[in-house]
Amino acid sequence: MGPTDTSADHEKAVEDYVSSLSTPSMAMDHSRPLWELHVLNFPTAEATATVALRMHHSLGDGISLLSLLIACTRRADDPGALPALPSSGRRRAHAGPVYALPRPPLAPCSGRVAPFGEEGARRFVNRTLSLGDVKHVKNAMGCTVNDVLVGVSSAALSRYYFRRTGTGQNDESGKNNGVKCGNQFGYVILPFHLAKHGDPLEYVRKATKVTCRKKSSMESIFTYWSADMIVKIFGIKAAASLCYGMFSNTTLSFSNLAGPSEQIVFCGNPIVHIAPTSYGHSHALTMHWQSYMHIVKLALAVDETQFPDAHELLDDFTESLRLIREAASRDTEKAHLE
Repeated sequence: MGPTDTSADHEKAVEDYVSSLSTPSMAMDHSRPLWELHVLNFPTAEATATVALRMHHSLGDGISLLSLLIACTRRADDPGALPALPSSGRRRAHAGPVYALPRPPLAPCSGRVAPFGEEGARRFVNRTLSLGDVKHVKNAMGCTVNDVLVGVSSAALSRYYFRRTGTGQNDESGKNNGVKCGNQFGYVILPFHLAKHGDPLEYVRKATKVTCRKKSSMESIFTYWSADMIVKIFGIKAAASLCYGMFSNTTLSFSNLAGPSEQIVFCGNPIVHIAPTSYGHSHALTMHWQSYMHIVKLALAVDETQFPDAHELLDDFTESLRLIREAASRDTEKAHLE
């Protein structure tokens, strides 16, 4: 289906339609299989058509659902071959951990607490960024891609917060390979600091310090293990209550997934980008980062009552990555001269 007016803004038409899927009137029919395929057969700036695949989270976590999608595709340069995810000796590198962030007293970033299934509609927006820029910063600073993305997110949220509030504080720290199917994930509580740094790389340095400490802990393993045990001992309702408590006492969600490094095709159609997102939980802001080929896609799910200017927030991410990338280049050139 497509817009009735051929002069309509196709970019906004896609955004409006996909966002409408999160409204109560478009709730999934539980008497049918809990997945849907929506084809928007008109061009946008990035593609000749858009496919929205909606799947209920009970079918699996982000890792298993992405793996299922990739298993339905083939490599563009070899139609008989399955695409491969970036390889690493550590399973953690196949998909970034999912973070839930502590709730600081920040009005523009506060999550709305309400029971699951009673959340309002979400606006889904996305932005294509350069994976090469992210890797340039990673190599220059000797950290990981995930560290860079956390740093860029911290910088972007800082820009957004200080612009919205009009404050100028220097620091607003929040102190407070084989993939199995199904929902098998843990999470860590990650503090994002909001600050104005003269050196853009300071956001990545702080992010690296925090994420290294978190990755060295057993937090993600413990949260998965404890949820699994609660399901087995007390049942799904008790586990759901625990999960709801985590979402209702945190501010926002952050997830980073690694995708294929080569172009893939779905039913003979080349895929230009993959932009995963989610809704139905109490967070007013959810960030998903998805790498694919030479790009990284940032997808935001926002509650428009708290983030009415989602596209400006996307601009903050773009500008933050640009500043951090330029700062990394300057440091690299300075090191070579010395």
